[in-house]
Amino acid sequence: MMHDYDLVVIGDSPEAEFAAERAGRLRARVAWVTQVPLGEGREPNCGGNPALRAEVVLQVLRQAVGHLGPDEVLKDPQGLWDRARSDADIAVAKREPQRLQEVRVDVIEGLGRFETRPRLQLNVEGQLGMRELRSRNYLLAPTAQVFIPPSLNPAEGLETLHSWTVWQTLPRHLVMLGAAPEGLALAQVLVRLGCAVTVIASQASLLPNFDSELAVLAIGLLQASGVELRLNGGSLEECVAQAQALMAEDTDSRLMIAEGWRPHWPGLNLEAVGLSGEAAAGVNAKLRTRHRHIYGCGAAISHGPGRDSMAQHQAEVALRNGLWWPWWRVQEETVLKTLALLPTLAQVGITEVQAQQQYSAQVTVVRCYAKEHYTQEYAQEHGASQWQGQTLGLCKLVVHRSGQLLGAQALAAGAEDWMAIAAQVIQQKGSVKELEKLSLPRNSSANLLHETAAQWRWDRLAETPRREDLIERFFNWRRTGSV
Repeated sequence: MMHDYDLVVIGDSPEAEFAAERAGRLRARVAWVTQVPLGEGREPNCGGNPALRAEVVLQVLRQAVGHLGPDEVLKDPQGLWDRARSDADIAVAKREPQRLQEVRVDVIEGLGRFETRPRLQLNVEGQLGMRELRSRNYLLAPTAQVFIPPSLNPAEGLETLHSWTVWQTLPRHLVMLGAAPEGLALAQVLVRLGCAVTVIASQASLLPNFDSELAVLAIGLLQASGVELRLNGGSLEECVAQAQALMAEDTDSRLMIAEGWRPHWPGLNLEAVGLSGEAAAGVNAKLRTRHRHIYGCGAAISHGPGRDSMAQHQAEVALRNGLWWPWWRVQEETVLKTLALLPTLAQVGITEVQAQQQYSAQVTVVRCYAKEHYTQEYAQEHGASQWQGQTLGLCKLVVHRSGQLLGAQALAAGAEDWMAIAAQVIQQKGSVKELEKLSLPRNSSANLLHETAAQWRWDRLAETPRREDLIERFFNWRRTGSV
């Protein structure tokens, strides 16, 4: 059977662009169908550009407020807001199809629709009319779209995590319905810009995918920053009622939906290939859906937007399996997960709870705080108040009794950069001793990783008095010539 392409990538997400470009550089014949209707452009909460725009704006704002002290106020928040939106325009303008066409990617703007007769193909209504694309395999990489509850009217100025960058001015009060990690990072930045933020969530705890100890510290950090958290708000209808009551009290307030994600693939006709068009596609460990020629990554297989390294890792695995043979599997434990708080929350590998479940008593957990006068007991006792006045950095390593590094978590400035070193050690199933050998600047937060690894050695030494005694005898012999 003849095919026109080796792979057809469907969707306008960052991971879709990554997969298309990577396949093109491998000299495969690949098409990228943006799945954006002709004439609509990339409207907020629809295509990939609003997600990219929101990411750039948040990054610029975060860098600007990151150096401020707890009591410092930004002098010109509106000027910073305008500059951030301008930088986002530049970033979006650089994302042009011509760059992918240089690596022989066939970029097709338009909506695709699966058809199975006489054989599987993707019909695309593009600028050049109807095209029939036949490929060996297809990769679903759509953007994520927020599901708006029926009790809310979308015409009443609702915002999402992709559409808030259209604001001309910052609101005085933002009511955030839902507690997605991306929304919490945005809430912290907006508070530093002088905007009051109230987060209403139905769940009793936040950040379930992160280490529980660091999640508690991160929540305390948010509260100390000025973010009001109203947790355990009941059902969705009760949370909506609370949000509407707050909106009625302040006319200069805005409502944002920050959870309830769904993949956005309009008109793709997934039912024809045995998949659901309303929910995320189920995949196996090799990211293959129920249809043997269709793979998925990012928002296509999860209930949220594809996030950075995880979505890119999924795209890489799906790309390899789609172009070559389905041999590769997703290895989530080797992917660095980050949350852009101030300071950054980052983790890789398995958490303390997961390690204890798998290895029981053969696990050692080492903690190191950036401030020596802070202790674990102090952190648990004081909660949010510890963040007032100065920032606390914490690095936590989960180590097997053999010395193998199983997991690493950190809440510290720049953790998204230097935690990549721990990710590499975990990926290679290396020892924590490799982190101890690192030579990192002492005046940077990166040295926290080295100090934590060194602490593991001192703890091991303290656990074996016989070894301590042997070392002491050795040095006595070197000094005096006798034991």
